[in-house]
Amino acid sequence: MPENYQYHHFEELESTQQVARQLYQQHGCVIVSTKTQTKGRGRAGKKWFSNEGSFLFSFSRALPFRDERLMFLSYALALSVREVFLADTNAPLPTPLYLKWPNDILIPSEKTWKKVGGLLCELDIQQQDVLFTAGIGLNLYPPAPSIPSTYSVTSQYEPSAIFKNPQRIKTEQLSQAICHRFDQWIDIIETRRHATLLETYASCCMTLGCDIQLSDGSKGYAEGLDPNGRLILRTHDGDREYKNSGEIILQKRIN
Repeated sequence: MPENYQYHHFEELESTQQVARQLYQQHGCVIVSTKTQTKGRGRAGKKWFSNEGSFLFSFSRALPFRDERLMFLSYALALSVREVFLADTNAPLPTPLYLKWPNDILIPSEKTWKKVGGLLCELDIQQQDVLFTAGIGLNLYPPAPSIPSTYSVTSQYEPSAIFKNPQRIKTEQLSQAICHRFDQWIDIIETRRHATLLETYASCCMTLGCDIQLSDGSKGYAEGLDPNGRLILRTHDGDREYKNSGEIILQKRIN
C-alpha cells in the first residue's frame, strides 16, 4: 500500500540524503527537497554538483522485504521518475526520459544521448527494518560556467531544450507523485511480480543493445537483464558475465 510521506523543504542543505534519514527517525516516511545542495553525493562516494534551482529531493521509507528483491529497487526508482514526468502536464517534455543502467536519466539528442539526471539508492539494514533512502537529481537550469573537475555533473545539457517552463515545476507535487508510484512498484516486487518491472525497465533502458565497457574493465554487448535483475554482458569471446552493479565508461549502440 502507498505510504504517507511528510514533506520538508529547505532553501539550502548539505545533503538531502542525510537529512531524510535523520527525519525518518522522527516522522517515519519523509520527503526532503532543497533549492541548493552544497555537499551532494553520487554513487561510489563521488561528489555531486547541481545548479541552484535543480529538481533535488530524497525520500526515506521502510521496506517490507530484505532478501534478493532489494536488487530491483533502482529499477523501480528509475521507472517511477520516468513515468511521473511522462504523465505530468505541468512539466511538459518534448521527448520522454530514457534510462541508462544502472542509475542515469537521459534524453535523446541528435545521434547521441545526453544525461539530465541521476539516482542514488542507499540501504540501512537494521534489526527490525530495512530503511531505504533514495536521492533524485534533475537539472532544470543552465549549467554553471565552471564546474570543479572533482564533481560528478548531473548534466551538461541545455535545460531549456528539455523543460519548456522549468519555473512551473512543482517540487512537492512531483516528488509525492514519484514516491507514490515507487510504492506501487514496491507492492509489485513484494508479491514477486518483478518480471513486469524488469520488462518495463528494459523497454526504456538505452544500455541494452549496446557495446559497453565498465569501470572494472569488463567489455561486451549488453544483452539484457536476467530474472534476478543482473545485467547480462556477452563478452567478445562469447561468454556471459552477470553484473549486479557498475559504472559504464563507454557505450556504443550496435546497429
